[in-house]
Amino acid sequence: MALTEYDVCFATKEYLFNKNYIIVTWNPPGSQGTFTIPNPEKDPTYKGQTGSESPDLIAIKDKEMLFVEAKDNVNSSYDDIIKLQNMLSNPKRKALLFKICSNQMLALGIDINVEELNIRYAVAVPYEDNIKQKYKDQKDLTIFSVKSKIDNWDNKIIDGNLKVSDIYEINEDII
Repeated sequence: MALTEYDVCFATKEYLFNKNYIIVTWNPPGSQGTFTIPNPEKDPTYKGQTGSESPDLIAIKDKEMLFVEAKDNVNSSYDDIIKLQNMLSNPKRKALLFKICSNQMLALGIDINVEELNIRYAVAVPYEDNIKQKYKDQKDLTIFSVKSKIDNWDNKIIDGNLKVSDIYEINEDII
């Protein structure tokens, strides 16, 4: 069975956690946007979440804030990279994002001025040969390529005694 988007997102979160990143938010597929950035341009009389966006994972380490989009294949990841870049180029949405992240950090008991952090974009996808070549048009992008260490991987049969590092191998590349 191929790795699902959930597998890729979960493995990347655990990888970053083990690299001493602070996990600000994790929105795996199906989480229904537990951490959404509202669209400040929407009609204020409409009460729904139309136009809201939710990065799959936000993590902080040192002076860097990492925004990660996870996908179950490389080809479907391009639109999400653009979505991240557009979300953070909109001043109103970026201000909302920073306010929400700041509140989340305070809830975690961490005092960091998120506006002083460098922003970095990342994509997490299943491993492919020559993965960097697939993103050759991107600049300053981190790629987390995830590979299962278990033949015939089936995420529906999980052994609670295994560590995540026993199940997945992650390669990190910056282009």
